[in-house]
Parts: sequence; structure tokens; C-alpha cells
Amino acid sequence: MKYTIDDFACLIDHTNLHADASNEDMKKLCDEAKKYHFKMMAIN
Repeated sequence: MKYTIDDFACLIDHTNLHADASNEDMKKLCDEAKKYHFKMMAIN
């Protein structure tokens, strides 16, 4: 069975746990999660 990038991406949790993360950091996190179809994202 062959797996695609999307098959693996839907298993990834994308996080930014930095207490000093900026709004721009959060926007980038959301954009990456949407672009790569990550399963979930977490912020501090």
C-alpha cells in the first residue's frame, strides 16, 4: 500500500506552545495547518 503526503499529514498535531507567540505566529500556524491538512493544532 502506498501512502500520500496527505495520508501522513492528517496524523500530525501542529503546535505552538510559546507563551510569547505573536498574532502573526498564530496566523502562520493556522495557515500551515490548513495548507497541509494537519489533523489538529494546539496553542498555549
